[in-house]
Amino acid sequence: MKKLAILTLLFGFTTFVHAVPQVKMAQVGAAKSVSPQEMLSAVNAIRAKSRMCGKTMMPAVPPLKWNSTLAYSAGKHAQDMAYHKFYKHKNKQGLDPFDRHKRDGYKGWGGVENITAGNETLEDALSHLLESEYHCKTLMNQYITEMGMAQVFVPQSQYGNYWVQNFGIDPQRFYELKGYPVERAKRLPFGKMFD
Repeated sequence: MKKLAILTLLFGFTTFVHAVPQVKMAQVGAAKSVSPQEMLSAVNAIRAKSRMCGKTMMPAVPPLKWNSTLAYSAGKHAQDMAYHKFYKHKNKQGLDPFDRHKRDGYKGWGGVENITAGNETLEDALSHLLESEYHCKTLMNQYITEMGMAQVFVPQSQYGNYWVQNFGIDPQRFYELKGYPVERAKRLPFGKMFD
């Protein structure tokens, strides 16, 4: 049997009043476990300040809320990459982030993802993502309203640490931010936000 991933899944934390039950996919215990609160706080600190993403100045944007379904999907993809020796957004079954988010039960508009590997700490992982114009713009996207993130550590894998950030849009919150009638959000189908 393959060695179990040392997995830090980000369950049990939301910015809502109630707690989400913890779900285990594998035994946990990474070199330095990172809590959902730490991940969300770090990402929201990045979003709170304007910054250059490549040659584009991105303004500060609203904080994200935690979504445990996106975190679960992130953990599954990180574990899949570590064990099946690939490093891509599309898995070996041909599912892209949109397909995986939907399969895993995400009810909002999904399909936005950042991945990085080989970074030992959260700070290193986020710094690596910010160096890429595309990933930086994803982190600073004004329309994204929620996030789930996971870290998987598999010692014998190609990169050791695998980090996946999944982003989504709660249609109701999106319409509130845009000043549109919330009733419109209820009529829209689940769909890809970005091509």
